[in-house]
Amino acid sequence: GNPLLDTAGYVVEYYDGSTEVLAANIIAEAIFSQVDEEGRDFLLLDEIVDHERDENEALTNSNCWEVKKNGNKIRIPTTKGWRFRVRWKNGTSCWLPLKDLKESYPLEIIQYATGHRLL
Repeated sequence: GNPLLDTAGYVVEYYDGSTEVLAANIIAEAIFSQVDEEGRDFLLLDEIVDHERDENEALTNSNCWEVKKNGNKIRIPTTKGWRFRVRWKNGTSCWLPLKDLKESYPLEIIQYATGHRLL
């Protein structure tokens, strides 16, 4: 049958150990909302909660400039050495490199960086 029409109850255990009885159709909706048309899963960002800079990799104000042939100094565009701790809507969290986050969550990165005076 169609899982979206199934109202049988199931005990669900959450990450924090608490349990709740949910109908099969509610569980199916939650699962389907986390996958695309081809069945690949994805995570929804809740918030960026922390950041860190690798002193050995990230450029500093003294070495982040490139001098062009005409003498103009241009800032080197790089995300190397920065990573952010993110919390997902499902309650999990992890550290991700800025190079990966900036493509998927550009506005959130800008808001976080501005709020933490990283720019």
